Amino acid sequence: MRPADDPVILLITDDRALGEKVRFHFEHNELPARVEVMYGDTEDGQDAVGTIDLHRGPGDILVLPVGWMYRLFESVDVEGTPVIAYGSPSFISEAFVLGCCDYLREPWEPDELWIRASRQIFEVKIGYPWGTLNVMRDRIMGPDGEKPLSYPEYRIMAMLARRRGAVVTRQALYYALWGRDATDSRVVDMHVSHLRRKLQAVIPSGNGELIETIHGRGYCLF
Repeated sequence: MRPADDPVILLITDDRALGEKVRFHFEHNELPARVEVMYGDTEDGQDAVGTIDLHRGPGDILVLPVGWMYRLFESVDVEGTPVIAYGSPSFISEAFVLGCCDYLREPWEPDELWIRASRQIFEVKIGYPWGTLNVMRDRIMGPDGEKPLSYPEYRIMAMLARRRGAVVTRQALYYALWGRDATDSRVVDMHVSHLRRKLQAVIPSGNGELIETIHGRGYCLF
């Protein structure tokens, strides 16, 4: 089985020309991210936002019009998933109050989206009383050193970190790795086991397991 190596940028829009422009740009320039586009036709975006598959997760990062953010947070649990809004410069303050992590002022180009999205996708920092964990695409760094990460380990750690304190199901982790529903969740368990050993090597001793197994459900990062 081959992992889905590229993170997913889910663009939700009512502008089909924009959606195709962004998708073509990422594919043509072989950027290390996959763009999926969902189109909405209603004023508040409900027809698109309401179809996000919660079981599979909303993607590694969400991009949508600022006016649709109200419906997004009413309809979908996106806690831990970075959200980039776009729209008129006059709505920047409102967008950050609603919970976006970055903002694209119209008009914007796919290159700007990539620069802003890559900041959110490829490095995750997690604070603890004993220090900070830095999770990067190829390694994890802590107060006691660093360890290399395989890509599946990175994807699992990043997904758990962005939903810290919440249970992430084995099915959701499997889908994030291979882009299809789970056929053997033991593969996920194996990667989590390797990840736990690496975490113990980079954090001060005596702090216990950071990733807890929630039996019958999945995993949770504390």
